[in-house]
Amino acid sequence: MQIIKKDLKQDLMVLKITNIEDLWYLSYIIRPGDKLKTSMSRKVKLDKSNEKAQNAVRNFTGTIVVEKIDYEPDKQDLRINGVLIEAPEDIPKSYQGVSLENNSVFTLQK
Repeated sequence: MQIIKKDLKQDLMVLKITNIEDLWYLSYIIRPGDKLKTSMSRKVKLDKSNEKAQNAVRNFTGTIVVEKIDYEPDKQDLRINGVLIEAPEDIPKSYQGVSLENNSVFTLQK
């Protein structure tokens, strides 16, 4: 794991996953109540006035308050679920899931 930035005054670190084993360590470091900021995606309706409008996948950077951590070594995936608290205006602030993988860059605030 590479530490890109560390700010001890705000209990904040920017990290990059450089090895699959980092996911196991992070599953013990990240706890409910922590804030995690990273890139994520969500399906949004292109035309909100039309119920039959098509959905599009929107990529954005957002912050969630961690509620649940699931580590699956077979899939080499660390899944973090929580409430979205920071996102662009057109993204509803509700529950969001994020998958951390090798080479993922994210900000963790304790």
